[in-house]
Amino acid sequence: MLNWGIEFGKWNVVLDFTATNTNREIKLKSFLAGIITGLLTPNMIGNFLGRMFYFQRRERPSIILLTLFSNAAQFLASILFGILGIIWLGIPNNDFSWSEDSFLLASIIGFSILTLLYFKFEKVPFQFIKENKHIKRIAPLMQKNSFFRLKLLILSCFRHFIFALQYWLLLDAFGIEIQINWLGWIWQIFFWATLIPSLWFGKLIIRESMALWILAPLTSNPALVLFASVALWIINQAVPAAVGIPFLKTNNSKRL
Repeated sequence: MLNWGIEFGKWNVVLDFTATNTNREIKLKSFLAGIITGLLTPNMIGNFLGRMFYFQRRERPSIILLTLFSNAAQFLASILFGILGIIWLGIPNNDFSWSEDSFLLASIIGFSILTLLYFKFEKVPFQFIKENKHIKRIAPLMQKNSFFRLKLLILSCFRHFIFALQYWLLLDAFGIEIQINWLGWIWQIFFWATLIPSLWFGKLIIRESMALWILAPLTSNPALVLFASVALWIINQAVPAAVGIPFLKTNNSKRL
C-alpha cells in the first residue's frame, strides 16, 4: 500500500539520519512492529515502542526522539490540510460559538507556532531540553542537516494526500455520488479527529463520528459513509497491524 510505503520511507529517513547500521530485513520488521504499538496508543504516537527493541540500547534514545519528529511531521500535515479544507469550504455545519474567521486565524497561528517548534526544537529555551544528553547529542546533527525535518514534512504531506484520496475513492466505491470538493471535507475529517484525544485503535470511532458529522448531510445514505470509513481503517491500520503482531512477539521474546 502506497500509504504505508511512504511511512516506511520516513522510517528510512530516520535511520539514515542516525546512521544506524541495519539491513533491510530489520528495517522492515521494526517498522511492522511499530505499526501495532502505534495502533494501541493515542494518535499512533507509540510506534517507537515496537521499533526500538530491534536496536542496541545506546541507539534507542535517538530512534525514539527522531521517530517522534516523524510523528510530529504527520500531525502538522493533518493540521495543514485541515486548514486548507476550511479555507476552501468553510467549517461544516457551523453551529459553534466562535466565528469561522476567528477559528481560522487561531488555527493558522497555532500551526505557525507548532511548525516553528518543529524546525527549531533544539533551540527552545526550556531547561529539560537544553540539559537532556540525548537531545544535546542529536542537536548538532539536526542543525547541520536542516533538510531532514523538511523531508519528513514533505513525505507526511504526500502521505496525508494519498490517505485522503483513498478515502475519496472508497466513498465512490460504496456508491456515494462525490465531487472533487469532497477532498476538502475529508481533509477536515482528519483535522477534527486529530484535535480530539483518543486512547487507542488509531482514532477508530472518533474519525467515524467526524465523518458522519461532516459527510452525512451531503448524502442520502449516511450508512455508506460509515462503511467507507471503517473499510479505510481496516485496510490502512487493522490489516498492517495484524501483519506486525508476529514481529512484535518475536522481538519482545528476544530482547526483553
